[in-house]
Amino acid sequence: MKKLTFLVVAFIATMFLSLNAQTEPTEAAPAPTVPAANVKSIYSDAYTPAAAFAYGSWGQSTATSTFTIGTDDVLKLSNFNYLGFELNGNTDVDCSGATHLHVDVWTPDATQFQITPIWHILATPGYAENLYTCTPLNQGEWNSYDIPLVSAFTGIDAAKIFQLKVVGEPTSVNTVFLDNIYFYREGTPIVATPAISPAGGYFSAPVTVTIDCSTEDAIIYYTTNGATPTTASTEYNGSFQVAAPATVKAFAVKADMDNSNVATAIYGEATDPLLLDDFEGATSKGWSEVACWADVRANDYPEGLNTSAKSLYVIRATGCENWSGGQLAPAAFNAAFGGSITGYRYLKAKMYRTTNANNPNLKVTDAFGDNGVVLPMTGITIVAGKWQDVVFDLTTTPDASSSYIDSPHVDFLFFMVDRSATLAADIEMFVDDIILSNDPTPRGDNTGLSNVSADNGAVVSTTFFNLLGGEIAAPAQGQVCIKKVIFENGAVEVSKIIEK
Repeated sequence: MKKLTFLVVAFIATMFLSLNAQTEPTEAAPAPTVPAANVKSIYSDAYTPAAAFAYGSWGQSTATSTFTIGTDDVLKLSNFNYLGFELNGNTDVDCSGATHLHVDVWTPDATQFQITPIWHILATPGYAENLYTCTPLNQGEWNSYDIPLVSAFTGIDAAKIFQLKVVGEPTSVNTVFLDNIYFYREGTPIVATPAISPAGGYFSAPVTVTIDCSTEDAIIYYTTNGATPTTASTEYNGSFQVAAPATVKAFAVKADMDNSNVATAIYGEATDPLLLDDFEGATSKGWSEVACWADVRANDYPEGLNTSAKSLYVIRATGCENWSGGQLAPAAFNAAFGGSITGYRYLKAKMYRTTNANNPNLKVTDAFGDNGVVLPMTGITIVAGKWQDVVFDLTTTPDASSSYIDSPHVDFLFFMVDRSATLAADIEMFVDDIILSNDPTPRGDNTGLSNVSADNGAVVSTTFFNLLGGEIAAPAQGQVCIKKVIFENGAVEVSKIIEK
């Protein structure tokens, strides 16, 4: 009888504890003490955010909500398996002065919590991560973690962090509360990295440059020849002009603080055409393959429109993913060109195809930052066994979310074989002499461009463009312009004319 009584009492006690188990925090996480000057905050009421973020649509089961404790907002993750934070529209957040990543975690039922920054790299697939397991993870209380960046995240480039990822176990059934997610520098505060404006680009006239530093009373020093600035360099006292090409570098200093990191802005000379890559240099700009294979190699078909020694080789095999091709990823593009390139309407690339099946397509912006918009080639019929100049109109708008029609820009290159149809056999593609231009006229003998014959039917429309790519109502007498004719069967004829 005593044994039975004991078991009943134990059962009741267990049920009482279970029913009264704490499922959410009642007190805020410990208040951060790191000086604001040393912090790049992602999520915390204690600091000004260093970056806006959105939750990535990565197929997670996690549901997000804001949970408030007093005046402190906390991030609640329900049905938690994993979650991605996309920072500033997946653009780099410079945390190069940081030594640690901090996060506060509270959970009633999770047995494991992991976190990693995600940073851009030159090699395929264009980014890297390394999940760090936070231990110990005590349920029912706040756990504060200060994670050393270099030792915890092998190979991290803290200047190129563009995402964060968190992962929990057991998957999709646990709940986690997060607060005070921030990168910080341990020790002496560091002066904020100066901001150079414009941040880079291509210009045909002298560029007016301004430099600012958010650290109050910091002194800025700069150079305009690409040399690393020192306190012996020119002190910034107001805007100045440089003529492209030029590279401006700047850093800032202040007493009792460590010097800032060096900021760089590269100003290229806007030419038309602007050569992006001819693949003839001894050093590659950083092209890499996606899914199948791509590399820079000897030109297998040195003939016709392209007799150069090297080209970019791309293959999409029948067993490869749909996203297959050769890419110049954002980090590699930025290293080569100093940032996004604007001011051009057309991208042209000489291409050789061993078959006319599955047309080539192109992406010119990072798949994360611009919804993965794919540009089709315009005004050309592929002819197998021949080099052709393929023209891509950067103002083409395949979907309503695209921003190209307002601001054509290039910050990423990805040549691929059309992914809208399955493959009957492997398809090879060779790419060379990639340029930007405002002239849509293809280069050289480009048989296959017009596909005009008596079978094309009636003319559906005729459009004229000036040599800068702008549409005009009708050319004036003697004006050189571009004429685009679309026929009843969809064939297109593009030609450069002089209006008589």
